[in-house]
Amino acid sequence: MDAEVHPVVTTHLTRTNTVCDEQLTAMLHLVEETGSVPEARRRLGVSLPSGWYLLAQAEDALGFPLLRHLPGRSVLTEKG
Repeated sequence: MDAEVHPVVTTHLTRTNTVCDEQLTAMLHLVEETGSVPEARRRLGVSLPSGWYLLAQAEDALGFPLLRHLPGRSVLTEKG
C-alpha cells in the first residue's frame, strides 16, 4: 500500500522591533526620579510628543500601562 505524502508549511510571526531600549529605560528611571514625564523627556533631550509616543508605543506593545497619572505627577506602575 502506497502512503500519500502531503507538504506541511508552518508560519511563525515575530516582532523584530525592540520594545524596551535604552531610551525607554532612561525615560522610566527619570519619571520615577522626577515624577514628571515632561521633565524626564526634557532631561533626555526629546520633544514632548516624542516622549509620550515612546511611552504609548511601549505600553501598546507590552499590553499593560507603565505609568499611572496622578494629579501633578506620574508614577511607575508595578510592572513599569
